[in-house]
Amino acid sequence: MKKALLRFLLYPLVLIFIVSFSFATKIHLKNGYTITGEIISFDETSVTIRTPVLGIMNIARYKITKIEPPLEVSSEEKELTNEIIEPESPEPKAQNPPREAFIPQQSKTKSAGQKPIITDFLGTRRAKKRVSLYLSGGLTAIDGGDLNSVIRDYKQLVADFNDFYLTSYTGDWNELKRITNWKGELLINISSSFSFGLGVEYLNSKIPRGNITLNSPDSGTVSGGAYYYNYTLTDDYQFAPQQELTIIPLTFNFYYFIPIGNIAEIFVNAGVSYNLGTLKYNETYISEYEYQADYYGMDDTFWYTYIDDYAEDGTYSYSVKCNEAGLQAGLGFEIKPFSFISLVVEGSYRRVNFKNWIGNGDDNYDWAEQWGRSDLGYSTDSGSESNAWSGQIWYYELYDSDLDNQYGFLSLHEEAPEADDFIKNVRAGEININGFSLRAGIKISF
Repeated sequence: MKKALLRFLLYPLVLIFIVSFSFATKIHLKNGYTITGEIISFDETSVTIRTPVLGIMNIARYKITKIEPPLEVSSEEKELTNEIIEPESPEPKAQNPPREAFIPQQSKTKSAGQKPIITDFLGTRRAKKRVSLYLSGGLTAIDGGDLNSVIRDYKQLVADFNDFYLTSYTGDWNELKRITNWKGELLINISSSFSFGLGVEYLNSKIPRGNITLNSPDSGTVSGGAYYYNYTLTDDYQFAPQQELTIIPLTFNFYYFIPIGNIAEIFVNAGVSYNLGTLKYNETYISEYEYQADYYGMDDTFWYTYIDDYAEDGTYSYSVKCNEAGLQAGLGFEIKPFSFISLVVEGSYRRVNFKNWIGNGDDNYDWAEQWGRSDLGYSTDSGSESNAWSGQIWYYELYDSDLDNQYGFLSLHEEAPEADDFIKNVRAGEININGFSLRAGIKISF
């Protein structure tokens, strides 16, 4: 009885729902979607409809191709409506059934009085402002050219010398492999996809001071016929090199942006640069030579002690400059959380080879010497020396006949060293900053 009563009450409700749905208005859109619901109001520019899923929506007339059943309007409005809603392209094919879900597309212009719909902004690419300021920082890995090859050669020379002469030389000298990179660039946004930028960068790295120690101790006994002497000899040379490389690139870049969603982009860039380079070399050094010989008669009677000591403490340094043109290209990712601020990550490759480093150098040191015999008295002397010159950084290789190998050197000379059996492959020193960089930064648009 209860089931029969329930069916009796449900049949009219279902019948009412079917009838009401069959008489609901259907709005066909140019993008292929169909919206079903109840027309609340309409005018010559828009139609307002209540849908069971999306609620009340306001739809511009220019988006509509057909309304079923047609709206009851005056003859003048009908002519205007027919003119506006006349389909510009064939309706979707029959095999593509109408879709009830509706996400309106963003239009370039809005009809007067039309309220924006939240879904209109999905998938929309944010427009670029005319000018942007890009600030970033990171690290650049560089090859270094002769700057690093000379360091490798010198460390190899120390190792070869120890193997051949059984010495205990040490060589702690770091290569210049990474350099900090700061960048400021003004971008002119020609369109949403193309920009060009004028920028300035600052690259700087100061290698930690190294320490090279060359110790040559010796001792023994020498017979002179009627006498003999015991001697000790130490010949120590220690120097601590340090290099600082500074590059200021003036850049001109082209950018091409590819959107990813509505707030992110990837970009590629390429350009040219004019690079102002400065290399500073500073070396502190200490040289100590101590010789002592104790003379005896053949009956082991002590005669006297002879000494010859010399010490030197100084600084050798130079500062040279070189300017060169270069190329760079990169790939980056940009995300725009706000309309005027973007967060950027960028990787790039740079190619710049500096030649003809020209500048000034100086060598300043203090020295002291003591020599003589203990029975006659010792003599002492001391002083200070200072030398300064200008010239060019030259690369050359020194040949060691015992080791049968050549080792590269860089130094400042007024003229190119003259090649001979000992000095080979003389040329202008070349230092490059070829390598990859990774930077992160912020872009402010206005």
